Amino acid sequence: MDAARGADVAGGTHVITLVANRGACVLLGLHSFRAPKQEHADFWKDAATKFRDHPAVLFDLFNEPHGMSWEVWRDGGFVSKKRKPADEDAFLSDEEKAKAAPGFQSIGKQALINAVRSTGARNIVVTGGLDWAYDLSGIASGFELKDVGGNGIIYSTHIYPWKCGWQENVPVEADKHPILVGEVGADIKKMDFIPANAQEDPFTRVPDMLGFMQKYKLHWTGFSFHPAATPVMISGWNYTPTPFWGAFAKDALAGKNFEMKKMR
Repeated sequence: MDAARGADVAGGTHVITLVANRGACVLLGLHSFRAPKQEHADFWKDAATKFRDHPAVLFDLFNEPHGMSWEVWRDGGFVSKKRKPADEDAFLSDEEKAKAAPGFQSIGKQALINAVRSTGARNIVVTGGLDWAYDLSGIASGFELKDVGGNGIIYSTHIYPWKCGWQENVPVEADKHPILVGEVGADIKKMDFIPANAQEDPFTRVPDMLGFMQKYKLHWTGFSFHPAATPVMISGWNYTPTPFWGAFAKDALAGKNFEMKKMR
């Protein structure tokens, strides 16, 4: 271990101690997208060894999986990358097109848990579903992950302002597994990659969203605690809550109950 890396680990341990002494936890996340590869398992073997069994450290295994089947999500397999249509594809079958598409081999989410447990670490692991971590429906359809020798799994979902089908995608296994809404919120500014008519006014959506999470007793975080990162909770580094999201979140975290008037 070089000196700089050793200093980083020591600093990380110090921060975790400060957080733990205040009765809180650290969610150590691997902020990668699409599907896990062997390099991600190698990362978790390293991280799990360093923070093995620290009760205040939870491992968020992979940020936002998408674009694959539930089988590949869990067990691994080939993940194809999109490519522009070409004239030579015109006479190929869908199966032949899939085989010809560029892509990579994913090891699947179960392999990440296995990598953590191979170090002897029992830390709680957190893992998101499909559709950029929003969809948890597959967990109720036979694609649960196995945790042998650990302290358990929390399933994570990210509920953004254009996500609908709450009932079908989010609380499907809430009676069997803890669910963390790890990224959630809304912004008065619309996202340019989503149709404007698919993005609801936060002043109508946010109270219902908070009521939904409270009704199903979902765990959630106040996100995002940065004045320039949507969904914006604070308007500046004086920590003034934004009226369209931060103020609602602050009230909910302080114990205010919200009524869900409309399911999305």
